[in-house]
Amino acid sequence: MSAIDEAPDDVEEALIAYLSGLRRTDRTRQAGDPLPFILVNHIDGSEDPDTGFADPLVSIRTLCDKGLGEAVAAQESALTHQWMLNLARVQEDISISGGRIVNFDYVNVVQAPRWTEYPNGQLLCKLGRYGIGLSYVRR
Repeated sequence: MSAIDEAPDDVEEALIAYLSGLRRTDRTRQAGDPLPFILVNHIDGSEDPDTGFADPLVSIRTLCDKGLGEAVAAQESALTHQWMLNLARVQEDISISGGRIVNFDYVNVVQAPRWTEYPNGQLLCKLGRYGIGLSYVRR
C-alpha cells in the first residue's frame, strides 16, 4: 500500500451522517431548512502522513428560532452536545457514502457549547468545538 492509497475519512461527512440521526444537519443552512438545525464545519487541525493520522478540529453550531427563546435553544444545544459526548464514549460506527463505515479514534471537547452571534438575527446559536482523531484508511 502506498501513501496515495491512504487518507483520513471526511470528518464533516461523518459528523453530518451521525448528527442527522438527531436532526437536520449539514455544512451550510439554506433558507427554509427546518429549525433547530446543526452546522458542521472542519475549521482547523493537522495531518501526519508518516504516521497516517489526522486530528481535525470541527465546529458544531446548533441554530434555533429566536422566537422560541433562549431556554429552548439552550436545551437543543445541550442535546447536540450530549450526542457528541456519547460519540466520545461509545465510538459508534458511522455509515457514509459509498457504504463506508467511519470510526473516530477519539472525540475531545475543545470548547463546550457557548452562545455566539449568528449573521441571521432571527436565529440563536450555540457553538461547540471538538477535536476528532482519524486514522488513515485505504481508499
